[in-house]
Amino acid sequence: MGKRLMGAFTVLVALAALTSTAWAQGTTGTIRGKVTDATTGDPLAAVNVFVLETDGTMTTMGQFTNADGDYVIINVPPGMYMIRATMVGYKTTEVSELLVTVGVSTSQNFQLEPTVLDVGEVVTVTHEREMIQRDVSATQQSYSIEEMERMAVSSTQEILQLQTNTLTMTDNFNDDIPGYYDRGLEQVHMRGGRNAEVAFMIDGMQVTNLVFGGQAASVSPFSLSEMVVMAGGMSAEFGNAMSGVVNMVTREGGRQLDANIEVLSSEFTGAQQDDIRDLTRFQGYLGGPVPLLSKMTFFLSGSLNGSRDYTVKKDDIVYDLYVDPMDPTTRDPAIDYYDMPDDWADFDFDEDNPYAQREEVTGYNWRIYPTDMYAGYLGFGFNNSWSGMGNLTYKLTPSMKITLSANLNGSDRTPYTNNWRYSMFWGIPKDYQDNAVWGTERWNADPKYATDPNYVGDERQSNQIISSTGLTDFHNEKNRIDMKNQRLAFVWTHQLGQSTFYSIRGSYYDYNRAMRVDRFVNEDGYVPRFEHLYPNSGDTLWAFGDAMTQLTLEPVPYSASDDELDGARRYGYFPIGGAGFGSDGSDRYYSNDYQITRTVKADVTSQVTTHHQVKTGVQYNVPTMDTYDVQLLYLTPPYITQYRRTPWEMGLYLQDKVEYDFIILNLGIRYDAANAGEIPFWIDPRNPIDASGELVIDPSDPETAPVKTGELRSQFSPRVGVSHPVTERSVVYFNYGHFYQNPIYRNLYVQGTLEDSVPLIGNPNMENEKTVSYEFGYKHQFTELYALELTMWAKDTSNMVGSERIPAFFQGVSNPYDYTVFLNYDYSSSKGIDLSLIKRYSDYWSARVNYSYMTTQSNRDDPWAGYRGGDELETSPKRPRVLGWDQPHRLSSSLSISIPQGVGPEVFGVRPFERVNASLIYSAAAGKPYTPTTKEKTLEANSGRRPWQFSWSAKLYRDFESFGLRYSIFADVRNLFNRKNVVSVYSRTGKADDPGPGATSYSENYDRWHYYSRPRSIDIGIRIFF
Repeated sequence: MGKRLMGAFTVLVALAALTSTAWAQGTTGTIRGKVTDATTGDPLAAVNVFVLETDGTMTTMGQFTNADGDYVIINVPPGMYMIRATMVGYKTTEVSELLVTVGVSTSQNFQLEPTVLDVGEVVTVTHEREMIQRDVSATQQSYSIEEMERMAVSSTQEILQLQTNTLTMTDNFNDDIPGYYDRGLEQVHMRGGRNAEVAFMIDGMQVTNLVFGGQAASVSPFSLSEMVVMAGGMSAEFGNAMSGVVNMVTREGGRQLDANIEVLSSEFTGAQQDDIRDLTRFQGYLGGPVPLLSKMTFFLSGSLNGSRDYTVKKDDIVYDLYVDPMDPTTRDPAIDYYDMPDDWADFDFDEDNPYAQREEVTGYNWRIYPTDMYAGYLGFGFNNSWSGMGNLTYKLTPSMKITLSANLNGSDRTPYTNNWRYSMFWGIPKDYQDNAVWGTERWNADPKYATDPNYVGDERQSNQIISSTGLTDFHNEKNRIDMKNQRLAFVWTHQLGQSTFYSIRGSYYDYNRAMRVDRFVNEDGYVPRFEHLYPNSGDTLWAFGDAMTQLTLEPVPYSASDDELDGARRYGYFPIGGAGFGSDGSDRYYSNDYQITRTVKADVTSQVTTHHQVKTGVQYNVPTMDTYDVQLLYLTPPYITQYRRTPWEMGLYLQDKVEYDFIILNLGIRYDAANAGEIPFWIDPRNPIDASGELVIDPSDPETAPVKTGELRSQFSPRVGVSHPVTERSVVYFNYGHFYQNPIYRNLYVQGTLEDSVPLIGNPNMENEKTVSYEFGYKHQFTELYALELTMWAKDTSNMVGSERIPAFFQGVSNPYDYTVFLNYDYSSSKGIDLSLIKRYSDYWSARVNYSYMTTQSNRDDPWAGYRGGDELETSPKRPRVLGWDQPHRLSSSLSISIPQGVGPEVFGVRPFERVNASLIYSAAAGKPYTPTTKEKTLEANSGRRPWQFSWSAKLYRDFESFGLRYSIFADVRNLFNRKNVVSVYSRTGKADDPGPGATSYSENYDRWHYYSRPRSIDIGIRIFF
């Protein structure tokens, strides 16, 4: 490990020994409070305070009060409980509806009434939930399962989108990092940070994509007891995350059998856009005690989804395929047939062309492109997914339990990408497919041209079909993404006493994403191409009615050879073409991305005194990445990245939570170390010369590369949080911390040599990226129902990964090759204000409003920007600028209405609004930047701003009971008012519907449905409770 690593380990172990403590990682909460005499106000010692389930069942969680009347109950799983205080000579007092949240101290004080005779009387009160968390000195939002079910959300990604300081990019084809959407990857930017700066966890164990960053495993909200989003100021127990942490805590089975199932579909409304989306979703759960095993409980959940990947709406301007110049009734009066005479009666077969068509749009006379021949809603691609989760909990003794869990996920998807929209036709009407693939015959096509030898070569095709309608040859040759992952984990928890417990955790997580292209061929291996149907010579190679076989392409370029030994005609990738519309050819990826993460963690938690809860822990990760990624396979040679690496990572932390009435301190320190593996690399990334002056072509070749391997990356990260309760209803807080993160492994391991066509070379010896953040906040509860939180924050990030082109003979080095290498070069700074206003549920409604203002500047948007831009040391951006995802203003508000049974107006003996629940979400955001252009030049990057975006979503459901069965019928509506939000614009005008003067005069250049947000969608469903 090295002296530095051993020294750090020794220091932390010594500190842990002094405190005899550590803290379990992010899956339990704490209950604390004071017990006093209701008459005198004096503290009461030796009061038995213990926790019960909501049905009154006893638990093993509890504690006696100390001499000051204080008690602290640790290791409480999140959820709803009752808590009871008993003492001889006093009435037993019981508090119901006490909600425990992960990582938070829930306060509950008792005032016991004296009694002379103990007659078993119990005083029951309802817990008054704190609207401000006194002990949380950072920005954190928690969502319980009850909240998630009430809100108009259907996934954890949508819950994340409610955070105004977080931007998720899932289907914007113009702003994503190139290649991310094609690969089925989403981007998450929290508080202005880059993608991959957020750690995703299930039960405190990371499930982050090691190669690309972001969330690797999806979890249905049905599977969760709570979801916690931390957007800065994370405690020392969280490492390898510079911007935030998302922790999804899974559910365990209860003492009673509980189950429900939900079915949802888009096809009940009859609306065209909903039918075309073709969405169907099943999900449900089952949990409770294991029969005949009283100490064991189980919980199972699962979901199954199927839909089109993307739905668009094209305008009504379409190409006229069926015009007959000799028949006036076939002409479209809205179209200008500009190569026709003024009087169509003067039509000349040799001079005039009815297929040259224009239409007046936004002040310009555009040529209607021949493939622009369908109006209305279209569904592209598909997205089928499934997930399953199971927890098995066995309580060996009242103080010891073990939990085994498994998560399985999978998806089969072809994501819609606009550049290749004409090579993917799932869901489009068959006549559109046929016209685009085969070519449309002219109105006066001579049937003899298929067999008459007088028609040869180009004459046979071009004189008989409408030009440009036969572009798509290899339809549906779009990348298909097959993703599977599984997670197996165990948690051993042992409570050593009322004040101390430890946990040991282990997990095995694997993630596999394969990208392939499928082709349909007949028995001779020919695809449905026009020239195969009507070859220039010889027999027909393909004909209508041929039996077709689906096969998967291999990573080789296409060849027209009939040699079946190489199989390149059947299995080779064909170049993308089609007059700039990507309308034929094979998609660009062949990829296998296989990742394994093995994790072992040990934590101990101890309430050393009433005022000190100390935590410490250790974690060790051994990831393995086995990657084979080929891009642009129709090139010779294509871009190939292939490696198998097994680095290691470890972390230790020590933290003390000091709680007094007047101040709460969260003090922590963390040590992280990592090694990318024994990988040879150049001593100087800008100088590919070894110690003897020889040029090293392949920096990863152990036979030729200089020896500089396995550099240890390690650092200490101090964290400080202070919370000061000014009054019972007001708290000010501050936090400061250093946060380090390993570079994503893609940038360490991407393979390349100097002899590649465009060399791109990973750097395994890069240092960790670093963020220093500050945060100051104020919380205030105005009344019993309303609370406000205001946070001001700033952070600076340095040592960020960037890419730099090293020109030949750079600084006199004897290197004749240009290449690009990854270096710690980039930087960024962010600052902002977060505002949150909460209205507690009362009078049948609750609400939450979040607003964020933030600015982020950096020299580049992502690590690969320098590679794409050819940035050299002298030309790399030095001045910070606005980033492509910057949205300075973001607002999100939610309103929930819940009307219980027996409430509401009565009509003919029926209360139509009773048991009705509704949720409404409104969001608004400033437009993202864009780079303006003129006819002559490109202006400053990201100096323009797109229009604001506004959206409404709603969920309405009503509960029923019939024949002893409880069920709910609900409607889920997105983009309630069908607003066309602008998500992208033409760079010359800043508008989504006007490309400006001088643009290419094709109708396709203004009918850009992907420049707008998705249309309204309505899903109807039913949930049945058992």
